[in-house]
Amino acid sequence: HFTASMEGELDKVEEGSKEWTSVLQGFYPGFHELVEKADTQVAKIEMPKQEVGRKCPECNEGDLLIKEGRFGKFIACSRFPECRYTEAIVVETGAHCPQCGSNVIERKSKRGRLFYTCDKKGKDANCDFISWNVPVDGAFCEVCGTYMVEKRARGQSYRVCGNKDCSTHAKKSTSAKSSSAAKGSKRSKKSSSSTAETEAEA
Repeated sequence: HFTASMEGELDKVEEGSKEWTSVLQGFYPGFHELVEKADTQVAKIEMPKQEVGRKCPECNEGDLLIKEGRFGKFIACSRFPECRYTEAIVVETGAHCPQCGSNVIERKSKRGRLFYTCDKKGKDANCDFISWNVPVDGAFCEVCGTYMVEKRARGQSYRVCGNKDCSTHAKKSTSAKSSSAAKGSKRSKKSSSSTAETEAEA
């Protein structure tokens, strides 16, 4: 009933038979009252706690819980806000760092894009490996010797050199341009042929 009534009022505004300000003045008080009532009477949903099974290493009192934030899930102390300890959730990829041999873990940027870094638990605690793609264990580029990565695009995965300056990338780019140019040439020939046939028939 409310929706139908509101639609009718908006139709009158569109027709010009009623001012939009008067419609809002009539709508808002009742709507605001309903929102206030819902805020006090509707039961709030309590999300079940997901315990990690470890004590907070900072305060040694709280339990570590998995929480949901604006950038995804993370681990935090149950004593928040008294204790503000947090840590990222480590997602193992199964791959190994091509620089130091330690494990490669999955991370997420603030924009929600996945990237991969060394967990820095190996022989080099300051390893700076970082990549948008997962490195492939034991696979190296035949041209420059850099590690290969598994790249995903349009539902498919393929291996490429991890060195963006490698000549293999330039070859692929040139190949793609040549392919595109060839397709364009074919379309042009078909168009010319079609035009010629039309002129001949005329």
